[in-house]
Amino acid sequence: MNEPTAQTPFGPIETWLRFGLGFAVIALTSAVYFLICVLLIPFRATRVRVGNVASWIMGRGSVRAVGTRLRIVHGERFDRHRPAIYVGNHTSSLDTFISIGVAPLGTAGIVKAEVVRVPVFGQAYWLSGHLRIQRADRAGSIEAMAELADFVRRKGLGIWMMPEGTRSKDGRLAPFKKGLVHLAIATRLPVVPVLLHGVQRRWPNKSLTLTPGEVIVEVAEPIPTDDWSLDRIDEHVAQVRQVFLDGLPLEQLPL
Repeated sequence: MNEPTAQTPFGPIETWLRFGLGFAVIALTSAVYFLICVLLIPFRATRVRVGNVASWIMGRGSVRAVGTRLRIVHGERFDRHRPAIYVGNHTSSLDTFISIGVAPLGTAGIVKAEVVRVPVFGQAYWLSGHLRIQRADRAGSIEAMAELADFVRRKGLGIWMMPEGTRSKDGRLAPFKKGLVHLAIATRLPVVPVLLHGVQRRWPNKSLTLTPGEVIVEVAEPIPTDDWSLDRIDEHVAQVRQVFLDGLPLEQLPL
């Protein structure tokens, strides 16, 4: 696979213009979605699915606005293995918008509770019906995951999550948290790793630098979870993480 190549960053003026365009895409899409969600408040699963459509526009539009092109490798696996638990690596603020821009229809997100503080996007997410968890509250997180598992089973939904829990500081793969195994055991959905190549080059973590270019979204083969058990939790986490260790470029691997 040809990995994304280095490019020259945008200048300050173009960077801010692109940030402004991206925010405009998010704001406009969210405003329309707000109105639709108000009408659909009693129907949470429908809000999730409608939210997926809005997210495709919001995610891909904002990603394109900041100068990033997406190349999806083996995208047919999204539809072939739906619903599933889609697991992506987390290296940049751009990851969130890429994720919502490619997530299959009927996929519920699971993010940290603090996302509601993000102007416009956070409020749209709150109204969307997706789940938020409080990372500092372990007992509350487990309870919230149990709630999500019951919800997706009943409604036939998938889940998108980033098991590193927070963005990598240097673009390299960080340790995975164990929540993905708890969700897999509770739902018995297959785990589909989604490898994001080169995102840290486009918008580095804790930076306002934008660099145009391509990001590869590689959808890996699913990992069955029918025989997963809590007494082998570390083994299951390692199995999923190994797919990323085998597939990501050297610059994204742990030191």
